Amino acid sequence: MNRTEPGHLNDVALLAIVHNEWGEEGAGPARHVLGCDPCTRRFDALHRQDALIGALLESLDHAPPPLALESVRRPRVPAARRGLIAAALAALLATAAAAAVPASPLHQWLRHTFAPAPAREAPTPPTVAPAPPAQNPDAAAGVAVPTSGTLDVVLRRAQTGGAIELAIQPGDAIIRARGGDVAYVVGAARVTIDNRTPADLYLLTVPPTVRRLTIVAGEREVFRLTDGRATPGPSGAGGVRHVRIPLDGSAPAALP
Repeated sequence: MNRTEPGHLNDVALLAIVHNEWGEEGAGPARHVLGCDPCTRRFDALHRQDALIGALLESLDHAPPPLALESVRRPRVPAARRGLIAAALAALLATAAAAAVPASPLHQWLRHTFAPAPAREAPTPPTVAPAPPAQNPDAAAGVAVPTSGTLDVVLRRAQTGGAIELAIQPGDAIIRARGGDVAYVVGAARVTIDNRTPADLYLLTVPPTVRRLTIVAGEREVFRLTDGRATPGPSGAGGVRHVRIPLDGSAPAALP
């Protein structure tokens, strides 16, 4: 089966179907045309072009009207004019023949002129890649929380994984989430974290002026700090300056 590109018939094969030249072998190509939109559109265009050329040739091929012999007079045509007429007829016949040849420039022009315009496809919207998760504390999104000696940090949903890293150092009270998809509701001495998609790590910085700190995940209190004393107390040496608080119920651990 002649193809013009993978999966499609070329013009020679389509014209053979138009002219019924395939014989019994044409059943397969004909079924292909019926089930292939690009080949159907090209077949329809070639069929229209073939019919147009046939009509033009048929208009030239008809019997002359009956005339009485005595009414026929032979006009005198100058030799130069006879040459022009002969050249015009030759050009007309050559044009008709070229139009019937699929590979000819005239045939290509007829296809381009009379073929139906292809359906316009909607432009494909550009693909937007999701932002990668933050890889360091500086890239984590967070908020500052106003404090007046106390601070409550509340995660609306309990988590079976992840942790909070608490650092006590001068500055503002700041809570940041690394990974996940969270939202913050900030009030006076309180921040509520909507952890609808839990983060892997929450970074909490608290100034030494905060004397009472509570951290709640869901309905469970996971950490409390009162006047420098932590409940539950972190394992490892050192005071409560930098501690990791697991959210699965494990004991906090001091960090360097």
